[in-house]
Order: sequence, then C-alpha cells, then structure tokens
Amino acid sequence: MGVERGHRRQDDLRSEVDNLRTALAGRDLIGQAKGILMERHGITADEAFERLVQISQTTNTKLGEVAALLVGSDGRAGDDRSADGQGGRRRRTGVD
Repeated sequence: MGVERGHRRQDDLRSEVDNLRTALAGRDLIGQAKGILMERHGITADEAFERLVQISQTTNTKLGEVAALLVGSDGRAGDDRSADGQGGRRRRTGVD
C-alpha cells in the first residue's frame, strides 16, 4: 500500500512538472508576441497584452495560439503558409 501511494505521488509530481514546463513555454511565447507588438506599434507591454487578449476573445482563440501565430508570422509578412510551414491557410486573428 505504501509503495503504491509512493508511485502515485511520483506520477503526480511528474505531471505537475510537465504542466509547469508547458505554462512557462506559453508565458515565453506571449512575452515574445508582446515584444513584437510593442516594437511594431510603439505601445507599452500592458497595451500589447490587452491587444492580445482582445484578439483572443474576439476570435475565440486561446491566448497562447494567438501569440504563436504572431511569433510564427514575424518576419514573414505576406507569407500565406500555415504556422507550421506546411501550407494551407492561417486562421485570421487580426494579430498584425
């Protein structure tokens, strides 16, 4: 019984670590997207975040996905490939 509980605890901790890693990666991506908007539009970090949130809510797209689309499209203006570079059309989010 004690060994089984120890294994469960170990699995729970692994899951928590994975979740924290995912959250940090998303936070970094949102930070990069904010930086792009700040540079492009001469706005503050708070204003950039508000724009990302507004786009997320308006398009019913997760904030992390909006950020990924912006970061993935940076420097490739007019490129109509999907964010993964495999072709197809991107979902319009009004990020630019």
